[in-house]
Parts: sequence; structure tokens; C-alpha cells
Amino acid sequence: MSDATRGGERDVPRLRGAQRDIRDAFLAHDSGLFVLDCNPGAGKSTVAERLAADTLARAHDRGERAPERGLCVTSFARDDAAAIRPGIEDALCALADDCDADSDHATALGDADARTLARRVRASDTIGTIDGVLRTVFADVATEVGFDAAPDVGNEARLAALREDCLAALRDDPAHAATIRRLDAAYPGGEHTLDLDALLVDAHRAARERRLTVDAFEDRLRDAVDSAYPDGPPDDFAAVARDIAAFVDPETAERTAADFDAADREAFRETDRATHDAWRAAVTDFCALLRAFAERYDERTRERGVATHLDVAHWVAAYFGDDAHASDYRATRRAHYAARLDTLIVDEAQDVSAVQHDALAPFIDADTRVLLVGDVKQCIYAWRNAHPDLFERARDDGVYFGVDWETHVVERAQRTYRARPDVATAVDAVFEGVLTDPERGNAGALTLDYPPLVADRPPLDAPSVHVAAHGTDGRPGTRDWAEREAAHLATYLAGALTDGTLDTPDTDDGEYPGITVLFPRRTHMDAFADALAARGISVADASQHLFAHPSVRLAVAVVRWLVDPFDAERTAALRDADAVPDALAEALDAHELDIRDAADTDDEDGLGVVLDGLRSLAERRARHASDPGARVVERLRLFSDPLGVDSGSADRRVAALDALLAHVADWTGDDRPALADLAALLDRYAESPRDGPSVPVPDADGHDVVFRTINQMKGDEDDVVVLADLSAHLGYHGPHRDVLLAHGDHLALAPPADCGDAPAIDGYDFGVYAHPERTPDDGRERRDAGLRWASERWAEQGLAGPPALAAAVGDRRAERWRLLYVAATRARDHLVLSLPRDRHPDSRRPRDHWMDALHRGLGLGDLERGTRTVETPAGPVAVDVNDVPLVDRVESPVTPPTPHAATEHETPTTGWTPRHVNASTLHPLVTDPDTHLLDHLQGNALHTARDAPDDSLPLSFDGYGPDAVGTVAHAVLAAAVAAGVDTETLRACRGPLAARLDAALHDVPPSARAELRAFVADTVCPQFADTDTWARLRESDAVHVEDPLDAVVRVDGLAVETQNVADVVSRHDGRWYVDDLKVALASSDPATRARYDLQTATYAWVLERQHDAPATPVVTRLGVDPAVRRVTAPVAPVEKWFAALDDLR
Repeated sequence: MSDATRGGERDVPRLRGAQRDIRDAFLAHDSGLFVLDCNPGAGKSTVAERLAADTLARAHDRGERAPERGLCVTSFARDDAAAIRPGIEDALCALADDCDADSDHATALGDADARTLARRVRASDTIGTIDGVLRTVFADVATEVGFDAAPDVGNEARLAALREDCLAALRDDPAHAATIRRLDAAYPGGEHTLDLDALLVDAHRAARERRLTVDAFEDRLRDAVDSAYPDGPPDDFAAVARDIAAFVDPETAERTAADFDAADREAFRETDRATHDAWRAAVTDFCALLRAFAERYDERTRERGVATHLDVAHWVAAYFGDDAHASDYRATRRAHYAARLDTLIVDEAQDVSAVQHDALAPFIDADTRVLLVGDVKQCIYAWRNAHPDLFERARDDGVYFGVDWETHVVERAQRTYRARPDVATAVDAVFEGVLTDPERGNAGALTLDYPPLVADRPPLDAPSVHVAAHGTDGRPGTRDWAEREAAHLATYLAGALTDGTLDTPDTDDGEYPGITVLFPRRTHMDAFADALAARGISVADASQHLFAHPSVRLAVAVVRWLVDPFDAERTAALRDADAVPDALAEALDAHELDIRDAADTDDEDGLGVVLDGLRSLAERRARHASDPGARVVERLRLFSDPLGVDSGSADRRVAALDALLAHVADWTGDDRPALADLAALLDRYAESPRDGPSVPVPDADGHDVVFRTINQMKGDEDDVVVLADLSAHLGYHGPHRDVLLAHGDHLALAPPADCGDAPAIDGYDFGVYAHPERTPDDGRERRDAGLRWASERWAEQGLAGPPALAAAVGDRRAERWRLLYVAATRARDHLVLSLPRDRHPDSRRPRDHWMDALHRGLGLGDLERGTRTVETPAGPVAVDVNDVPLVDRVESPVTPPTPHAATEHETPTTGWTPRHVNASTLHPLVTDPDTHLLDHLQGNALHTARDAPDDSLPLSFDGYGPDAVGTVAHAVLAAAVAAGVDTETLRACRGPLAARLDAALHDVPPSARAELRAFVADTVCPQFADTDTWARLRESDAVHVEDPLDAVVRVDGLAVETQNVADVVSRHDGRWYVDDLKVALASSDPATRARYDLQTATYAWVLERQHDAPATPVVTRLGVDPAVRRVTAPVAPVEKWFAALDDLR
């Protein structure tokens, strides 16, 4: 993609080749299925964003007032989805700037139009993650599936507490006591193994992800048992031998029979038979308990109004897909979304799950235009229930969303705009054989072919493929091996950075190129980080566990204490927390655990600051309850590390604490949980940091090297990519270590752990079955769990084990090979492979070890120092091995800056100044702070006094309130403006407005719907049709409904964020207008009028700053005393109202 047009923030490439072909076909049709099957670096996201922009621009050219309403653009992963809106915005700007566009795709879009569309894209509820889109739909139907209102989605604090309550209720129920005792003994858990409670939570998630009832889930678990015992429980050892021959090979069966004496045979048979019976009984018990858990879970989610994103997808799919929910309302809502959704674009389509697919399917029909962009070779999320077979079927058969598409266009984009030719050739040399090998990349259910990479970039003058060959120590995958490898890789990188081996044409003198070191797992990253640091190379570790960071652990300990800060036992727990340094512990002890006495000190050092902060937190606990994490970090000045708990960099500490606050906000949402629930959630992650998020890299350019896991690098790239720590056996973390196997289509519950021991069969570590926590007697890494469970061992016919379980192992292994492919294809200019130099050829296992597959695929032979050209099936590749100078230490050209937040400085007194104020709350906050400020800071709605509804209104308000009237009326008026209906349609409230009115009345009690329908249709709509506002909107050249208007205002140095949504923004005769539509139920009073005037004036004030043009605020009052008024801010300009917030300090 060498040709580019300028977008908002980055160059937007022109579409070429297969990209252009799919664009042409897509824009030439109003409906159909269009699939772009892309190689890595082929510009999947670029195509999705550009076609989204083209769709918006064409709709704008046709005069559609809200073109974004007919467009849905989604992606599976949050990080990918976060880039969609900026990408579309850049593409819109590029379209507006591009005077040389192909005539067939030219657009009349101007710069102002592009900015307006970009703003609307930012506010669209159908652009982002699939989960986000489904959440919008669920808000319409939540009450239909038993919720009182749309639930709080993704509030992990509340959800974690809910799950624990469900589990506790099960354990407290006498009806389940015997079942739980049996299952606790059968599945005891361990350091790396799930216990019964965790198994139930995971099983519930697995069933829901696959849209399985508990009965269907139980059937799948029984199928796994039947696969392990194809002829039922063995009556004699001959039956066992037949299964050994079938699962492994006849020779193993013969050797086992010869090795076992009569006692061994009988012991094995008895244990085997007991295991069969106990296993089937355990499945019955487990699913009975799972059924009870699922019932309690659904009851409590409805009662408490909270749900996961998975729950949302489940309920949307169930509501629109199951006959039990059939109703006129369902038909109306399905028709509404199907009619609204003209175009759907799915990026990374290979990662869509079954429940996400099924939840979106009801709104797609043969009249929709669907674009899928993906690559099954890059599907690495089957462990999160991605279903690449859906994309595969769409590509090959033209079937998707339950539609057999008449228009079905497929293009394959082989050209990579990322990799240099030698990198592309090296990747092809390795992976054409690996990904099509039935024992490796094709070991699973997917059938992969391999389209070679076609490099678009020119070659470098020097080699692009490098091997950092290292000596070995210990077994592959062990700590000893990793430390030896790390030491050599550090030496290699120091030399390569010194002599410019890894430079690119864009590398400036005295600078380093971008370098990312990728790891399959985090296990040994610290060893590599220490080794690089010893050579003077600064490392940004993007995979460090957030809740392992010392400053975060200290913050968590304080939040836990803040639940009851004057309780001596809780203060003692704070003192004893591993995150609390000795100085603070001793200070608490010295004052008998009373924070009030401990903080009574004149010390101005770090300890004094923290003690004073703890006392302030304790005494003002109620005020901090709405956002305790932020208050703890601020009051204790943790950014500057006053107690010296963090020996790492300041920028890393600030990033960690910022990430903590961001995740807390994300997990808790707008509905703040009880402080105890939040503390419990944080404790769970503190106890198991690996289950939580990572510390973000605040400034990758401020470090020489970035460490990331391969999964974290998906969708990204760098100048130089180093693949390290590749030695572990591919099956080390395989299904043989799982108790609940849930991977893709595969489901199985392991046999109970308490069925006794049996002698190991020939070549195996165990006999019938061994719990995952057991290790072989000789201390080796286990490769199996016994005859009846999954195995990582090879037999003549392939992977050993019962057929269903062997298939699961094959799928897991195939995904691991795809993961290595993703890693190797992240490199732009240089690919560096860290491989063992002295591994004996007889020890190489290319179907079990990544390092051996890379060595064989490149035909490297002996790894002697120097540069050589290796001949591969994909072509010649220049490879240099250790061809760098020996350098003891490098002088890094970068010094990570110290963030201002991390420096010691006097904490500014912010008092009670609100940090987030919208136009509707500005007036009450300034005029009556004593009444409204605390509610505002706690996130509660601000209720101002208002007159009772006029007695003359034909409304009873029986079962609904004034707010419901406004909500229903606004929905209809917004639909009228957005659709641009004619005046008579508005006056009569007919056609699409009548349908919108019926939908809006859904949440009103049935007995009240007729009177409210009549009021809106017979009073509000005719009034609006007769206003000057409606006449002006009909003549406007741009009209936007529910337009976002946001700004950041400085109040005496403090940033105050204002986020607003205006009813209507329009442009008429070259001037902007902001219209606020009010449905009044009582005569106007001065206070209410002032509040509305300030609200609308603030909207206009923000709009003027967005467009650098004047805007006129207009309030249109309907209902009682209808009127249209151009307004100004009362008493003083809008800026003065914001400045008045400073008086609240």
C-alpha cells in the first residue's frame, strides 16, 4: 500500500489488488455476502474502515440525514474494536481530501461533512465490539426476558459477588449436600487445577458460549465418556487391551499385557471399571449441580440487574431465536433492527463465537450487505470459543447468519504490505509445511491451505532474517534453559544494536529501531528482562501482571482496610499485608492500630504523608465510597511512591496505577458497587494476579525493547520482532492437564480423581487416570493422564487417546501452530529467532517443539557464526547467525521520562470541585450545591423541584411518571427528525412514527399505553408540526439527531469534562442551530426556564468550539404552553457558569 492519502491522524492507504476488487464488488451491490480472506499484513482493518467510510459517504451523498444508523462495524477483540472509529474517521477525511479518487467511487464529501460524519461515528452504538452492539439491542428487550430494566453489563465487582452468592447458596442447600460431598472428593482442585466451584462457573460459561442447555451440555459430557469406553466398562483385561490397541497401537497393547502379571491385570480392570461407573455418576451429579447453579444465576442476575457480556449475547440470541419468546413485540423489534441495518462489516471475522453469530443473525436477511474480513490461519482464540469454521463456511459455501447468499463474492489478499521479501520467504518456508501438516497445523477440525505471502516492500541490502544461536543448559522449557538462552539473547541484541545489524532505512543516527520480543507465555520473561538490563538495554514489559505491581498491591490493601477502617482487626490485616512496608507497619503498631493516633504526627516525609492520607480516608469514608480507588491513590500520593515500595521506573508505576483505576471503572460501570464488593473483587486478582490484566506500556518509544506475549501482539507489528523462549514442549499445557476440557467444539469432564490407582500401561506415565496435580514418579513432565483421558503422546495413527479427546488435543495443537505463525508474521524489517546451537539432530522433535520446526523449515543445519543463504522450498533466504560484535554493555539512546504525577509536589486542593459536569447539571450545581453536590459526586441523578402536572392533561400517571412521557415523546420526535418525514406524517403520527411510538410504549404499563399514545399522537406531534423549529429543520441542509457535544473546560487550572447529547443539531442557511425539545406537563416557572436555557446555551457553546462557527440555541416547548424561544445563558455567559464551579472548593 505505497500510495496513500492523508487522513485525520495517519496516512490512509489506497486499496489495491484484492482489496480494490472486494471494494468494487461491495459498492456495486446493495446486498450480498462479501468475504476478504487475508494474509497477515494484507490490510484487513484498512479495508473494513475504508468500506465503512465509503458506505457513509455514499449515504450522505444520497441525502440521508443519519447515515451511520444503517451501518454496523464490529470486531471480536476490544483492542481491535477501539481502532475502528479512529480508522473510519481517518478514511472519511481521506475521502474528502482525495481529489484523485476513481470516478466510480468519487464522493461529494467535503471537509466539514467528513468532520460531521466522524463525530456521528464516535457516538454510534453500532460501531465497536460485537458485545457493545448486542448490548444496545438487549436494552430494548431486557424486560422481555425477566429483567426489570436494562441491566448493568460487565460490572465485574457485582458479578463476582453474585457468583459467590450462587455457589454459597448451593452449598447451604441440604438438597445438594451429598452431591457436593461426592464432587468435592472427585474434583479436589490444586495449585494449577480448578476446584468444584470454579468448575461450575467455567462449565456454565462454556455451555452459554455454545448455546447449549444443561441437558445438551450433559449429553456432550456423556459422549466424551462413551468415547473413552467405546464398548462400555471392561469385563476382563482383554477388553482393556482392545482399547489400548485402538487408542494407541496393537504393539503397546501386547507389551502392556506381557508386562502385567495377573494381579496387575485384575487391578487395572477393577480400577478401570470403577472409573467408568464413577465417571458417569460424576457427570450426572455435576450437571444436576450445574442446573441448580444456572437457575440461581439467572434468578440473581434478574433480581440484581447485572449481567456479563456473554449473558447479553445469550439472551439476545435466545429471545430472537427461541419459539418460547415469540410475540408481536419481538417481531416489531426484529423488523426494526433488520430495516435499520443495511450494511454489516465484521473485522477479524474468524474470531466470532457461536453465540455472537447467533445473536446477530436475526437482524440479517438477504437484503443486507455483509462484509467479512478475516484469516483462519490467524485464529488463536478458540480457547475463548472463537468459531473459525463459521468464517470458513462463509468463504467456501456462501452461508452465514443462516442465509444462503445469492450474491457471494470472495477475494483472497495474498500481498503483505508489512514484511520484507526475505521475512516473507522465511515465513513461507516454515509454515507452508507446518500449517498444512496433518500432525501440526492441520491436526484439528479446520482444513488449512497455505497461500504464500507476496511481499510488496523492497528488500533490504543486508539480511532480514537472523538467528541468535545459544548454548543449552537443562531440559527444554525449564528455568535453567531459559536463563542460558536469555543471557545469550541479551549479548546478541547488545551487539546487533551496536553495529546496526537491525537498523531499518527509517532508523535515525543514534537511535534504535522498534524492537518487540515475543514470548509464548510470561513464565520466563523476568529472566530475559534481567539479562537485557544487565547489558544496558531498557525493557518495557507489556505482559507484567497488574496486580503483581507493588504500588497496586498497596492500593488494594488500603481499599480492603477502608471497608471498616476503625476496626482493629482490619487495621491489623493492613499492617500484616505483604504490600505494606515495615515503616508503615511499625507506625501502626506503635499507636496500637489506631489510625487517628498514628496520623497525629508532624512528619512531612513519605510516611507522614501516607499516615495523614489514611486518616483522611478513614474519616471521610462515606465521601470516598463512590470512587475509593481514585481517592486512595490521590490521598496517599501513590504515584510518587512515598513509601518506596516500588523499585521500578516511575512511568511504569504511573501506568500501573492509572490502569488500576481504569479497570475498576470498567468493571464497576456507572453503578458503583458496595465498597466491600469492590474490595473482594480486587482481592481475588491480588491473590491470583495471572488471572487479571497486564500493566500497559506507557511509552514504548522510551524503551529500547518491548516484551509482549504473542496473543498481545495480535493485530500489531514492529520493525524488529524477536521470537524467544521457544523451547517448551507444545503439549506442556495440553488438555491432559484439564479437568474441564472446553475448547472449540470439544467438551469433556475428566474422570473423578478418587477411583484408585492402576499400573501404568507401556509408554505411559499413568494407568487409567491421574489427577492433573500428580507427576510421574521419575519427576518428568507428564505427557498423559492415563488411558481414559487426553494424551500428548504419539501413536502410529497420530495422537494417542480416546478419539474425541485426541481430536481435542489436535485442535489445541493446531491453534498453537497458528500462534507461532502469528508471531512470525508481526515483523516488518527483521525477524530474529532465538534457537539452540548445540541441540543434537536426534533430539529434534519438529512436531512437538517450535524451535525444532523453525530450524527444520529454514534448513539451517549447523548454526555456526556467519551469514549464509539457505535454499528453501519457498526460495533462497539470507540468514545471519550470531554475526554481531561481542559487546559488554550498550548505552541506551533513550531515557524514559519521569511523569509529573510521579514527582513529589504539593497536592493541589481540589476540594469538591466536580470533574465531570454536563449541561443539564451545571445550573443546579452552581445555584444549589448544598442540595446537589454530594448526589452528583456519587453519580446519582439530580432532582430539582418542579410543579405537579397540570390537572387538565389527559394523563392519569397510573404506573408511570412524567419522565416516561418525555421519553416516549422524545423517541417519536427524534424519529421524525432523523427520518425526515413530511409534515402531514408528523401531524398525524402515522407510518414509521406510529411504529416508533408503539415500540417506545413497551416499557409503560399496558393499562396506560392508550392514554399516553393519544397524548403524544394527538397533542405533541401536531404541536411540533406547527412550530417554526420543524419548518426550519425541513429546510436545513444538515440535520443530526442526538448529536454528542463534548469539551474539556479549565476551571482555575482544573480540567472539568462536559459530555452532552443534544436533541438536534442542524445547519440552515450557513448557520448552526442547537434545538432542545421539551415536553412540558406544567406551566413554566423561572427556575426551570433558567435551567433549560443554560442547558441549551451550553450545547451551543460547545458546538461553537467544535466548528469554530457561531451556533444558535433554541428551546422548543411542547405540551403545556407550547412555545419556541431562542435563548441565552441566564445572568452570565456559559464560561462564567463553569468558572463558578471553582467556588465549590
